Amino acid sequence: MTIKENDEWNSDKILEDIESKISQHVVDDISLFYGKSGICIFYFEMFRHFGTPAYLGKCEKLIDEIVGALKDRKTDYTISRGLAGTAWALDFLSSRGVEIDTQYKADIDALLYINSLRALMNRSVGYFDGSLGTVLYAANRLPDDKATGFLYQYVAVIKSKMNQNLNLPPWDYFDSISKDSSHSYPTTLESSVGVSDLANILTTVFKRDFLKNEIPSLVDRALTWLTSVHATDDAYGQKAIHANPVLHSGILRIAWTFWKAGVVFKQASWKSRALLLVDTLVQLSNKTEKSMLDASLLTGTSGIAHLFNRFYHETGDDRYLFQYLYWSKITLDKVFDNKRQDEKQSRLSFNKIDVEKPIETMAGIAGFGMTILSKNNITRFDWDECLLIT
Repeated sequence: MTIKENDEWNSDKILEDIESKISQHVVDDISLFYGKSGICIFYFEMFRHFGTPAYLGKCEKLIDEIVGALKDRKTDYTISRGLAGTAWALDFLSSRGVEIDTQYKADIDALLYINSLRALMNRSVGYFDGSLGTVLYAANRLPDDKATGFLYQYVAVIKSKMNQNLNLPPWDYFDSISKDSSHSYPTTLESSVGVSDLANILTTVFKRDFLKNEIPSLVDRALTWLTSVHATDDAYGQKAIHANPVLHSGILRIAWTFWKAGVVFKQASWKSRALLLVDTLVQLSNKTEKSMLDASLLTGTSGIAHLFNRFYHETGDDRYLFQYLYWSKITLDKVFDNKRQDEKQSRLSFNKIDVEKPIETMAGIAGFGMTILSKNNITRFDWDECLLIT
């Protein structure tokens, strides 16, 4: 199949259709991936793209609603559904010149700091819905002295768990999982993504000059384990890559961890491992496409497209640009009503966004819009820090 960058789709028209759909819904949730915080970022990026003041106005209106609702959000502190994500979104916008009442910061910081420390021993250690997301909050928002103390405690917990067995993942509930174990394959991939996200978040923290003597060895141990599990020259490695490439919990996410760590720690072997995983997925794209039913950012085809776009901008490899366009085309085929031949009469059907996700949010079509906004402008990648893709 031949794909051209402007083949059969008009980016600006799609973005306007997405915004129109979002504006038709009222969202009560204020979280980053499932509520108003993510939609705020979409509107801000729409303003940066089009220069239309109305989009900035919608962003600011949602910010007021979010800040007003913060007092009632004291039960979830994760990055995807809770206060850590909302705090990240507000800081993202504030640092880019959006005026926000700073009164919210003290209350959020107090709540997140206390509950993040409590979460350190929680067995839910994933990034999106576990305690790892709070580490990003700590590095971004806490004063240096508090952030350093928080991260020391976090690393101490991780080290104690890693010391249980040098050859297995660094969390106790992963201790019996390896590629030769009797555990089912999805559980093994889940543990791999967990270890990958640990290495990724520690690399992110390391970039900010925290714990320079502690982090490299932890990252090295995590990536050494991942290398042994995800060899691409055996049946298991091929199965892992074929089964789940998505941004939220798939092999491309693991590949990005290798790449990012390779860049930060100047390890060419890790960068090579990343590209080996990506190249193997490229070879399997036609097979993988058939199993993808979702068009969303976190668990569908638009997230795959976004990661390939990232790798293209990092490497300049035209094969990854082709893959970006390939997966974008698949995404558009999933969300467009292609029965209408006249582009002016075409419409987004949105019926292939997972129905469990609020359709208008970052986990739905707003996230799809963010990948389009990032298509040609590398400076627009700054928003994806919340995905650990930065």
